[in-house]
Amino acid sequence: MTKETYVVDMSRGPNVKLRPVPVGAVRIRGGFWRERMTAGVAGVHTALGKLEKSGALDNFRIAAGRKKGTFRGPCFMDSDVYKWLDAASMTLMTERNPALEAQMNEAIEIIAEAQEKDGYLNTYCQLGAYGPRWRDIRSAHEFYCAGHLFQAAVAHCRATGSESLLNVACRFADYLCETFHEGGTACAPGHPEVEMALVELYRQTGRKRYLALARFLIDCRGTDRSQCKRDLYCQDHLPVREQTHAIGHAVRDMYLRCGMTDVYAEEKDENLMAALRTVWKDMVHRRTYIHGALGSRYAGEAFGDPYELPNLRAYAESCAQIGGTMWSWRMLAIEAEARYADLMETQLYNSILSGVSLDGERYFYQNPLESIRDRERQEWLGCACCPTNLMRTIASVPGYLASTSDEGVFVHLYADAQIDWHLASGKPLELDIATDYPWSGDVEIVLGEHTAGTFGLFLRIPGWCRSAAVTVNGKQIEEASRSGGYLRLVRDWRPGDRVGLSLKMPVEVVQANPRLREAFGCVALKRGPIVYCFEEPDNPGVELPDLRLPLRPEAPGEGFEPAFRADLLGGVTVLEGKGRVPERPDGDRPLYAAFRAEEEAWKPVRVCAIPYYAWANRGPAHMKVWLPWVAVT
Repeated sequence: MTKETYVVDMSRGPNVKLRPVPVGAVRIRGGFWRERMTAGVAGVHTALGKLEKSGALDNFRIAAGRKKGTFRGPCFMDSDVYKWLDAASMTLMTERNPALEAQMNEAIEIIAEAQEKDGYLNTYCQLGAYGPRWRDIRSAHEFYCAGHLFQAAVAHCRATGSESLLNVACRFADYLCETFHEGGTACAPGHPEVEMALVELYRQTGRKRYLALARFLIDCRGTDRSQCKRDLYCQDHLPVREQTHAIGHAVRDMYLRCGMTDVYAEEKDENLMAALRTVWKDMVHRRTYIHGALGSRYAGEAFGDPYELPNLRAYAESCAQIGGTMWSWRMLAIEAEARYADLMETQLYNSILSGVSLDGERYFYQNPLESIRDRERQEWLGCACCPTNLMRTIASVPGYLASTSDEGVFVHLYADAQIDWHLASGKPLELDIATDYPWSGDVEIVLGEHTAGTFGLFLRIPGWCRSAAVTVNGKQIEEASRSGGYLRLVRDWRPGDRVGLSLKMPVEVVQANPRLREAFGCVALKRGPIVYCFEEPDNPGVELPDLRLPLRPEAPGEGFEPAFRADLLGGVTVLEGKGRVPERPDGDRPLYAAFRAEEEAWKPVRVCAIPYYAWANRGPAHMKVWLPWVAVT
């Protein structure tokens, strides 16, 4: 393994401003993300047994002739194995594990044996579960599974140096190139995924035909060449350059935007980028939950109408916000604007982490903002796209921390970590980052003994931060320029220079746009990047449906105090404060009654809010993010 082990290798893209610091050049040594990554590795190790039990690996054995039987699972079952290989490869990028490598090699051997002579590989169709190849491009997920194979193959090659899986991927990709092209078969894959995977395969191999196929599949959408018949659900209603908002199946939408962004990064197309900016803005300003989740409707796992963001019935599939982070990461590389990193941070700390338990062994498919004791994490899911996706995402976090540019280095996310890489000039870049983020906003960055010279250090000032201070070698910097949400420090740096960043982290009381009906008259609590919720175990004797938060409108956050609890949920900062419940419980009132403008009788209660990502780790319980509020003086 070399240090050049990227999540997405945009390092040589001709149309990017930022080039990622690879996973292998970043060591997260402690703190919040070390704990989450350790739990993630545990999940990777136990997942293989769950894939065996589900029949995912047996499907390949049967296709390879090693075993007799019939296909088991949904049509996209192959992708679960590929994503597990992707996640395992990502873990190897930060730490060698011979036992895990041996398990991966065995799975790759079976996959290679299952591949047809012409390169085709999809056990769902090979085993006759649905019919001949490409009979239903909209729903059979052949392209989708191929995309996850390609991504896993690239990650495996980067992590291990082996081309065993990469050779399988290239044979399949070559088959696709010979089948789908102008003059051949034209289509728009029902579930986007292969588009961004083909671009990454091109980046790894240099074979331009893979990039050309990605562009061709994207350009087929919304045209007479498509076989999805102008389907909104599949983002096939219009040509991609004419699309203006996030629509249809949320995961499909995000994966399509990733592919479009990758194509732009390699082949500049301003009309493509204009459409991407328009859709991203629409998604963030009208269709994204406070915790970063995407896709509000159970019907079609889809985006809803503007401001249609229900709480109890939120779908918010884990894969959707993972897709959102993947897309924002690509947009960040192209535009170097902190708003993309802001959304990534919100999703990573809240709606993505909520999808997996604190021990890394149990999962959520949906991530609602309210529960009535009806939600419990599962050891595995019949549709297991989310567990394996969560594994590979958490293992990828080191690769999201920083980027370089011609101007210097950009730090996007703050974690207790060491970076050992180089600047665009080729000069060494060694950064030692010490922080207890997200519980504290204090960050110290020390330059290593080989780091010197004039360059820019760009520090993201998160969108949630209202006040920040920065010091260099203990001296307060009063005037520092901003660039796209980043604090820009340019100087002649010397080894041992220390940069201190203090991000003020008061409790923030958040209200929603009045058009967001389900949050009307309610507030939610945030501190730093963390969204909070109220859960039953922390509020004994309090009926959460009756709870109101008393607020002083001129200083709404004053009523809550942060307190770190090392003994709770793996160590979290909670928010403790006062609440109110009606003397007469709401459940005792008639369903309907004549309006009366009378003073309500309240009784005070002590309440405690926990980070949203940590809910449902103590069994089914009532939980709420948004609560009604009452004004106090």
